[in-house]
Amino acid sequence: MTAKLELILLGESTIKLNGKPAAELPSRKAEAMLIYLVCTQRPYSRELLADFFWDDRSSEQALANLRSLLSGLRRSFKLFLEISRQTVAFKENSDHWIDAVAFQELAQSDAIEDWETAVSLYQSDFLAGFDIRDSRGFEEWVTLERERHHRTAVHLLRRLVQHFLDHQQYEKGIRYAARLLAISPLSEWAHRQMMLLLARNDQRAEALRQYQICCDILAEELGIDPSPETSTLHDRIRAAVDSRRHNLPVATTPFVGRALELSQIQAQLVQPSCRLLTLVGPGGIGKTRLALQVAQTAVGTTLNGVFFVPLAAVPAPEFIIPAIAEAVGFTFAGAAPPKSQLFNYLQAKEMLLVLDNFEHLLKGSQLLAEMSQSLPEVKILVTSRERLNLQTESIFEVGPLPLPNGRTDEISDSLMLFTQLAQRAQISFALTPETMPDAAEICRLVAGVPLGIELASAWVRQLSCAEIAQELAAGIGFLQTRAGDVPDRHRSLQAVFDHSWTLLTAEEQQTLAQLTVFRGGFTREAARQVTQASLWTLTALVDKSLLHREANGR
Repeated sequence: MTAKLELILLGESTIKLNGKPAAELPSRKAEAMLIYLVCTQRPYSRELLADFFWDDRSSEQALANLRSLLSGLRRSFKLFLEISRQTVAFKENSDHWIDAVAFQELAQSDAIEDWETAVSLYQSDFLAGFDIRDSRGFEEWVTLERERHHRTAVHLLRRLVQHFLDHQQYEKGIRYAARLLAISPLSEWAHRQMMLLLARNDQRAEALRQYQICCDILAEELGIDPSPETSTLHDRIRAAVDSRRHNLPVATTPFVGRALELSQIQAQLVQPSCRLLTLVGPGGIGKTRLALQVAQTAVGTTLNGVFFVPLAAVPAPEFIIPAIAEAVGFTFAGAAPPKSQLFNYLQAKEMLLVLDNFEHLLKGSQLLAEMSQSLPEVKILVTSRERLNLQTESIFEVGPLPLPNGRTDEISDSLMLFTQLAQRAQISFALTPETMPDAAEICRLVAGVPLGIELASAWVRQLSCAEIAQELAAGIGFLQTRAGDVPDRHRSLQAVFDHSWTLLTAEEQQTLAQLTVFRGGFTREAARQVTQASLWTLTALVDKSLLHREANGR
């Protein structure tokens, strides 16, 4: 006959046989001995056990007590114990499970799921409330085990709290921070993490209350004030309560698709090593709209705000600092250099700065490198037609929207955007089985570029989708707008290209013009034979989003 023994020791002790509570043991000391034998899993001489559990009795009395106790244990646990005249041991090969052992094993894993399972096993202290008389040895062993498991629980909970804070899963982080504070209430680190989690979860009043809880418990238990680090965090949160959250402009176009890109950018920004991220792509590809969507999702989770810094009208690099100051609401005062004043203001701030249209200010990119190195809590998201070429820069290439695949029952992201923009131009517009093929062709003719889709959709008031597609097939020259609130560089696809063209060197312009002889792509070697361009020039055109390298090397 086989049986399974389960010991639940992290909290109030429970002993189960075959999934059901075991019959009541003859005494608390019998339960203690069973637990000790199962947990330590080694043979003990009778003399050692007798002295261990009855250290205040004579050897004869202690051995007599042991014989009586073992007789009671045999009745219920004979399948799990090896008892001879000389030794007593737990059968290691018997079917058994101990929550404390499983807890420690799971704690060694690198998987978040295992850490969560482990802390779910830790209900309370090892053998909480368990007490026996006349056994200092057992009490000392319990104390050591209790401290060992407590240290592991604190370590795991700290890792879980930090993980969920870093990955912006604030609700889960708050739950584990509460558990950590329950078992380690004097940990200022735990109080600070709870304050941060609450603040980033848009519970700033609760975050301030958590600081007061920290103050009260430190004063009551230790007679001390919180550390400067904790007080500084409190001041930052209190200042954030009264400050504006963002200055983000209202989006003028719908945000369609790009769920994968959005999640990838968000995941990159939460990495501690990522301070500067550049969204790179050609004009009209949707960099600004994507950056605004990222910024909008960060408003409630960034302590001191999210601020949009439009740079298209900034004429030279020396005006970048005033543009940032204006966006964040900082006013210069005194004789100190403006950069020093701005850096001092941002030093203790947790912010996301969105610097839009940086491509004509590349000579000022060193300022962004300094900011990313000097301002540890400031994240910078840049949009640019050209990468900044900084060591501290992370790159995310923004591509066109997915095109229709030919199926009449599937609406791609590009087709969805066309439909929504067309309905804005003419409320009665509807995507029907008759209009869908031509609308899909429009999206293909503009290669899924959002600006091209926007400009084409505006024509539905005057032309049918079929007529728009015919005009596009003849050339993109008719894709332009007279709207007064559209910047000059986005009034037509030709204007987009002209703006990018002015940012090229003479050699790059010559090379790009020569490359127009190719249709359908080309290899690097073919490009060099036709243009005599160096690898550096070809790479520069890639960096400026005018050439794109495919996975097949073309």
